Amino acid sequence: MNVELLWTFIGFALVASITPGPNNFMVMASAGAFGWRRTVPHVMGIATGFAAMLGTVALGLGAVLIQFPSLLVIVKTCGAVWLFWLAWQFAAPTFRAQTDTSPRAQEAGAQPMRFHQAALFQLVNPKTWTILIAVTAAYSELADDVFARTAIMIAVFMIVAPLSNSAWVFAGEALRKLLGTGASARWFSRIMALLITVSALMILLS
Repeated sequence: MNVELLWTFIGFALVASITPGPNNFMVMASAGAFGWRRTVPHVMGIATGFAAMLGTVALGLGAVLIQFPSLLVIVKTCGAVWLFWLAWQFAAPTFRAQTDTSPRAQEAGAQPMRFHQAALFQLVNPKTWTILIAVTAAYSELADDVFARTAIMIAVFMIVAPLSNSAWVFAGEALRKLLGTGASARWFSRIMALLITVSALMILLS
């Protein structure tokens, strides 16, 4: 194993995981709406889904995607559509709450993303695919054996990704406590929905 290259890879994993993107915007919005505890399955689903995809890309799928770039266009489109839907899930209940404050109306609102949903979302997250193709190409000399190299990459991201996502989770939790309930909380949900929408537009235009 190339130890010097490993440290470089850890740095890359940190930057890739903590920079703004669909996953971080969504966990921040989730923590702001539901609290950090109910967002933990979302965070772990991201890491697990990413790790599973990293394994498949490192073992050969990445070469297929490079050879057929049109597949990434399909992924981008599906990812953008899902993000638009999620943005609406965050925004719509805040408009209903202004005219209907019954318990039934509140229960009809958005729900935190579950573990399996967050894991499956990685399949249509273009940022995930971009990172995976980049790391498997750039760090091919991390270890001589492809299985050892893949295991190392997965282990690093399984540690770094949840920690990086958690920074956004606690930012959302802090805003949740600051804004409280009522109109301020509704506007926070709308802003988070707007950020997710911007992420979807960036995906389509990239």
